[in-house]
Amino acid sequence: MCPNVVDILSDILHDREMKNISTSDVIGWLREQARLFNQMADTIQSTFQVSQGISAVNGQQTLPNLGTITVEKIREAVSQKAMRTATLAAQFSVPEYDVQKVLDSPDSGLKKGKQGWITLEDKPLLR
Repeated sequence: MCPNVVDILSDILHDREMKNISTSDVIGWLREQARLFNQMADTIQSTFQVSQGISAVNGQQTLPNLGTITVEKIREAVSQKAMRTATLAAQFSVPEYDVQKVLDSPDSGLKKGKQGWITLEDKPLLR
């Protein structure tokens, strides 16, 4: 951590006008910002990655031709074997963010296990 950040955080926590901000508030805010930056980095990384490497034209990075992804495509893929987000993104040539959006939809019928394996949800039997 650079000294400037430490000084800034110290000033914030000890500022007389901001006594209602606790250390845990600042830590929570920083962790949320880190999560958002990680999401942005993952999106950028997966957008520019292609199976053979990064596309370049005249030395400039270019966006690859992105595929499309649907709940049905993911369900079909994971019905054969469990997969992780990165594997599905590579298989369908889409950013990991797009796969995660599909997984986050409540009616997708997909679930993510503890170690990141995506599988079909178990449906209770109707009797």
